[in-house]
Amino acid sequence: MNLKLIYDQLGLDAVYEEEVVSFTERLLIVLDGFRSQLIEGDVYDRLYGVTIGEFAFLIGESHYYRQGFRGNIYLPFTDFFKKGGSAVLRSNIKRLTLLLMATKKTIGLGFYQEHHKTFSRSVSRLFETTPIDIGYVFTGETIVQKGAEELDRTLILDTLKWLSDYPNTQSTFQTALTRYLSSDFPDAVTNCYSALEGMSRTLVGKDKRLDTKETRAELIKALALKNDWAQLLYHYSQLAHDLSSRHGKPETVEAGDIAPELAEFYVYFTGAFLRLIVQRMKNKE
Repeated sequence: MNLKLIYDQLGLDAVYEEEVVSFTERLLIVLDGFRSQLIEGDVYDRLYGVTIGEFAFLIGESHYYRQGFRGNIYLPFTDFFKKGGSAVLRSNIKRLTLLLMATKKTIGLGFYQEHHKTFSRSVSRLFETTPIDIGYVFTGETIVQKGAEELDRTLILDTLKWLSDYPNTQSTFQTALTRYLSSDFPDAVTNCYSALEGMSRTLVGKDKRLDTKETRAELIKALALKNDWAQLLYHYSQLAHDLSSRHGKPETVEAGDIAPELAEFYVYFTGAFLRLIVQRMKNKE
């Protein structure tokens, strides 16, 4: 069900602030439903306890995720989210993204992975039933900030799906998108670089480093690109070494040192190269 189409059919205008409040209310319903699913039967501590603990750790609020006598009752997910409109939207989106990461780690790969899939479907419906552009899209795995629609679909959403055969790279790229979403641009650059380097190693050799001239030349040749592209990859590597959280100098690695539009370009460039490498791998197979 697409509420935007219904609004259009009825000739209704969606008021942004009102719809953001409605988005938050639906989000709380989704969270309550997910919690109810996890606490069914005798798996309360095993599922909900582990998941809420991981989530609280990721958002840095582990000190109060329990309540009651001796702290034996876990707080509901909704206690970590705020009601309201656009003033709290960004914070709630960030927390929802981290909750998706937590659930994938705690239950997404094990016996109870169907619970994670059900939650993901609920989050997908949450975004689909929003008749306004809130500036974010759900990829089916994580949430990313909306940029150019065609680039988002081709270089972000499609690339994440294509990377399903390469889970380590997929996870690293997802982390990059999460860091970008929260404006942590140094970490976003770091994880983008790691994702591309990891995928490059899959193509040209396990011990290859993307910051060496030889590796870049091998990669360009394997991708059937002209030599000029190696120079672009050189600058791509240099930016990671100068400004990323892993390689950059401590005094220069601050979010403000990387302009948002440069971080966005870095993410799109990474997605384009990841996509090209996956295509070449499939063609070789």
